[in-house]
Amino acid sequence: MKYLKQAVQCFVAAMATVAGAQSPGQLLDHQSLSRLHFGEHVVLTRFPLGTAGEVTLDLERFSVLAPDAIVVEATARADHPLPANDLVLLKGVVVGEDDDSLVFVGVGRFGVHGFVSRENGLWWISTGPYTGVLGPEPVVRVTDASEMTDPMPPFCGVSADDPIYKPPHDDGGLIEPEPLGIVRGA
Repeated sequence: MKYLKQAVQCFVAAMATVAGAQSPGQLLDHQSLSRLHFGEHVVLTRFPLGTAGEVTLDLERFSVLAPDAIVVEATARADHPLPANDLVLLKGVVVGEDDDSLVFVGVGRFGVHGFVSRENGLWWISTGPYTGVLGPEPVVRVTDASEMTDPMPPFCGVSADDPIYKPPHDDGGLIEPEPLGIVRGA
């Protein structure tokens, strides 16, 4: 059943593209969206929400970083500077549902992730697990949260099936989790 749903979603996306509508990957293009200034809005029309049809999104670019923030990739050997605003963060609403909707999308060179929350449902937007730099038209899936039946894969190296996050069943006692921290290689 899972594969049938995925095949139907791919077919619907392909037909929308043939009919002139853009795919989520085309609408959420990193190169185009990175030209937006902070506080500037973009309206994405005919954004596909799977079986819920198409909606219009009104999104505003924002940042969680201070204007003078320095972002680095820390490695065992050195810190490497990264572009501070390479990740495009967008927040907004579904047009016509302003009071009942919330949209968030992060669009980067390595992935697209976000959600659309409406009064009648929640949709996840994702390119899936990290696989490297995205191509010019990445496959971005928009999935109704109620259709997600598979268990979530490990997130940030943590699996919900790890016994440290579940109490043992035999005596009802709890396992004390070990403190999380940054581990630097030698």
